[in-house]
Amino acid sequence: MIPFSLFSVIFFSILLCVFLKFPIVYALIFGLVIFYIYGVKKGISLISLLKVTLHGALKSRLVLEIFILIGMITSLWICSGSVPFLVYHSLNIIRPELFIFLAFVSSAFISLLLGTSFGVVSTIGVVIITIARLSGFDTSITAGAIISGAYFGDRISPMSSSANLVAAINEINIYSHIKNMLKTTFIPLGMVLTMYLVLSLAMPLQIYDRNAAGEIVRDFKIGWVSILPVLTLFVLIVLKVKIKKAMLFSAVCAFLVAVFYQNRGLADVLKYTVIGYYPDGVEFQNQAISGGGIVSMLYPAVVVAVSSAYAGVIGKIKILDGMETLIGKISSKFGTFASMSMISVFSCATGCTQTLGIILGEQLAFDTYRKNNISKEVLALDISNTSVLLAAVIPWNMAGMVPALTLSVGIGYIPFSFYCFVPTFYILITSIIKHRRMSVMKNGF
Repeated sequence: MIPFSLFSVIFFSILLCVFLKFPIVYALIFGLVIFYIYGVKKGISLISLLKVTLHGALKSRLVLEIFILIGMITSLWICSGSVPFLVYHSLNIIRPELFIFLAFVSSAFISLLLGTSFGVVSTIGVVIITIARLSGFDTSITAGAIISGAYFGDRISPMSSSANLVAAINEINIYSHIKNMLKTTFIPLGMVLTMYLVLSLAMPLQIYDRNAAGEIVRDFKIGWVSILPVLTLFVLIVLKVKIKKAMLFSAVCAFLVAVFYQNRGLADVLKYTVIGYYPDGVEFQNQAISGGGIVSMLYPAVVVAVSSAYAGVIGKIKILDGMETLIGKISSKFGTFASMSMISVFSCATGCTQTLGIILGEQLAFDTYRKNNISKEVLALDISNTSVLLAAVIPWNMAGMVPALTLSVGIGYIPFSFYCFVPTFYILITSIIKHRRMSVMKNGF
């Protein structure tokens, strides 16, 4: 009962921070203090707790470095014209009779390139939801398609901090991890595309202003030169260059395009790299194409570091050991993916952030997977098919709350964010069937 009470206190402190609009990191640090007190009362020295805290935080070092690069690339891709180029051409392919289908496809494509769900929602997502709102279309359905597409790239993009975090804590190569994820991508993706296609044909957009795309990007040159930073990243990824180097080369390319093609001042581009692209005098139409910068990633980097510290502390004080029996029972009866699904719902619901959901998920599932002789690669794959996606459909989790607030919609988006739960349910059902079949073959009945 005591561990449950501790998690309840942390859970409600996180919710309190969310509703009072305080930084959630305060609640996470408060949670660490509670765990320290609990550990000291169990006879564990404070020094040893601080050591495992530092060790846990350092495990996210690669992810923290990628956060900095994401902040740089986002602002540089905007001021170099790469993001405006993608937004412009994405909006131009939208057809009223396929509005929802193409809202998902556009968001998924850009999220695959950017690797950030929040970045996609705050750029093309804002534009698409504005079109829906002005046309009187259902914004909950539209937001569901946007958020769904945003988490497609959040799961599988090599630039995604979530994908890199999953790979880092399981100590596997990011490209190998992505290759494994492809095995469970296509069938669920086909199902989701079919669902959005049916929804689009049943509910076509009635009004659409085709001048919107031009208005949004009118402050940029959107020739093919502007897409060079994206192509640079894509080529380097195909060549399997280390992701940090690939992102850095792309950032340098974007910097040069911004200065010599977009004719931005050198000092301005340097400023945008640090604080984000927020040009003076920008009109309403162009506010959707702004953001990024190293500064914008400092807060999420701190959240990830503190969340990563939880792994070491929780392991040291053995606060979750009581759940192993339950996890083992579910695993033996329904298979390890079923236990991972349950763990993910618990960790994402109590942790209130996708990062903590991923880290707690790995912490809770590790022993079960090890006892069943299941590799770290499979564990990483199962985390990506559960915690990374399910976090977005838990209303109080930051993974869903921030995009919903950005798009100014309520929790009505959840039933329509198909890609955030369809892959999990599909894999869950097929894995249970496979597990039952193997049990029958093993037991002979």
